[in-house]
Amino acid sequence: RVQVFTNNQTEYVWRKYAKLRTQLFPYIYTLAHEAHATGLPITRHHLLAYYNDETAIQQEYQYTFGNDLLVAPIVHQNQLEQDVYLPLGENWIDISTNLIYDHDPDGRYRLGKIDIFHGGQWIMNVRGDLLTIPLFARAGSIIPLIDPSVFTLNHGQPISIYDRSYILHLWIFLNEQNEANGLVWDGFNIQINTCNLNQSLCMTIDDPLNRLLVLQLPFNKSPNTITSSTMQSFERVNNWQIVAKILPKEQLQNCFTYDIENHVIWIAIVLPQQQSSFQYQIDF
Repeated sequence: RVQVFTNNQTEYVWRKYAKLRTQLFPYIYTLAHEAHATGLPITRHHLLAYYNDETAIQQEYQYTFGNDLLVAPIVHQNQLEQDVYLPLGENWIDISTNLIYDHDPDGRYRLGKIDIFHGGQWIMNVRGDLLTIPLFARAGSIIPLIDPSVFTLNHGQPISIYDRSYILHLWIFLNEQNEANGLVWDGFNIQINTCNLNQSLCMTIDDPLNRLLVLQLPFNKSPNTITSSTMQSFERVNNWQIVAKILPKEQLQNCFTYDIENHVIWIAIVLPQQQSSFQYQIDF
């Protein structure tokens, strides 16, 4: 521990992965509930889910983290690349290659450009060094995260998960049919599919806690408008920083933007308190 915090490089690496683990807390805690209910472990050998894929079950140095993330860690000294096998039966999205880490000010992770790969193939020479763990998401999954400002080792006043319990972040990875779904242990559920003759994306959201949702949705088109079943209005803003900005609850607003450089839609949704089920439509 002393060696980590007395060296700038090792402290940077430690903080980067600590921030990722912390932000994945809702995903990890949901997996813990699943493990308690079913006995399924959080980290899973491919034999558990892909037992009909002989190549998958032969892999020693990769695993699934829950049902939706595939991890292929670097295990050999001086290794800078990893060949990753993607199991049959799913399509997979390379997260790590273009994942953006903002060390300052809050250690935020932002999604970059993505490519969908069919399962049953090797992806060769995936970058993997001291700062990058090869990481893939299952196409059609939605990964819940807490706000990156949560960091219990802050000097002075730590920011706990309870301080940001009214915010839920979502990484959305559509499949080839532009569908995705996800849930959280506390009752949150979201489903996305196409509608309006495939010209729009429709979202159905159930959240008993009526949180502020901050969505990152990689997509190759910029949205024109967003409408809701509760007649909420959505303002188009200039950048993702406005969408993700921490504000007092009474100042929160619905808004969206499109990160042209990384092809990612950012949306902030303030769920009304009067009900727990909502429908939204993203028009292009």
